This record gives sequence, C-alpha cells and structure tokens, in this order.
Amino acid sequence: MPAPEEYKENLGNLLKHKRESLGLSKREMARRTGLPSHDTIRRLENGDYTNYPERETLEKIALNLFEVELQELEDLIVPKNLNSKLTVGSVLACCEQFSDVQDLNKVITVCSRRIAEILESSSTTE
Repeated sequence: MPAPEEYKENLGNLLKHKRESLGLSKREMARRTGLPSHDTIRRLENGDYTNYPERETLEKIALNLFEVELQELEDLIVPKNLNSKLTVGSVLACCEQFSDVQDLNKVITVCSRRIAEILESSSTTE
C-alpha cells in the first residue's frame, strides 16, 4: 500500500532529528537499530520509498532507537485525535528554537501532559 507524502515527511523528520540529536551517522544508526544498511536510513529520512516501510523495520526503529513500542512510534508519525496541521516537522521546528535542553525538556513535559489530557477527554466522550 502506498505511503502518503505526509507520512514520509513525518517519519523522515522524526528519524533525522533523532539521529542528529544523538550525534549518529546513518551507518551508526543502522547498526544501533539492527537494520541491514545505512541506505535504509537514508531512504527513510528522504522519503525515497513508495509503500509503507515493513513492520519489522519500524519495530526495530521503535524499540532500539526510541525505546518505545511500535504503536507509540506510529502515533508520533501520524498523530491521532490532534489537529491535522500539527506534524512532526512543525513540532521539531518549534523545538529547535530552544538552545537550553532543560527548557526544552520542560516544554516537552508540559506538551505531553496536555496531549494526554486531550486524548483522554476525547476517548471518554466517544
């Protein structure tokens, strides 16, 4: 099944930001995630693929790089129950404005709590 451009952009931005924040090369990131080559990372970051990535590939990335379950990674790529204009790219662009990691961590904590409240309230009203 073909992956939409928004999905490719969100996944690419998420992976690139994570890789750069950890100071990893594409080759090192491939090793860390257990993927066969750095070319896989390059294609995912650049959106150079047609169909959705294989489930096994995404599971390796989720567990070995983000230390989350696959569903949590998928929720980062395609946020559910949130404003459709809120993309990973727009969130990352906002976060890059913070030079102090402690300030950024505070913002992320507050945003995470607010998102959890929104999701909880929307699930109880359905």
